[in-house]
Amino acid sequence: MTYDVKDISLAPQGEKKIEWVQRHMPVLEYIKKKFTEEKPFEGITIGSCLHLEPKTINLGLTLQAGGAEVAMTGCNPLSTQDDATAAGASLGLNMYGWREESNEEYYQ
Repeated sequence: MTYDVKDISLAPQGEKKIEWVQRHMPVLEYIKKKFTEEKPFEGITIGSCLHLEPKTINLGLTLQAGGAEVAMTGCNPLSTQDDATAAGASLGLNMYGWREESNEEYYQ
């Protein structure tokens, strides 16, 4: 797992947000449970370029539960939540991005 996030120490705060999201996304949690058992993405790498916030980190964790190696980067730095990206990294996702990226950093 690799990551480039603003501050990994923000992970506990982000994990609380992700836990809240998980309680309010029962269908995705059902899918995550099935993926954990079936591992439909074993051996596959899935990359995403989405808004990096707790709901999409939860999606990444669901794909990871299905056996995928998951890499996530932000599509819009202004929608990135630094605590959520730190939590995703601490939970084993390959995370790249932070809120106040320069144009050069964003395209890197």
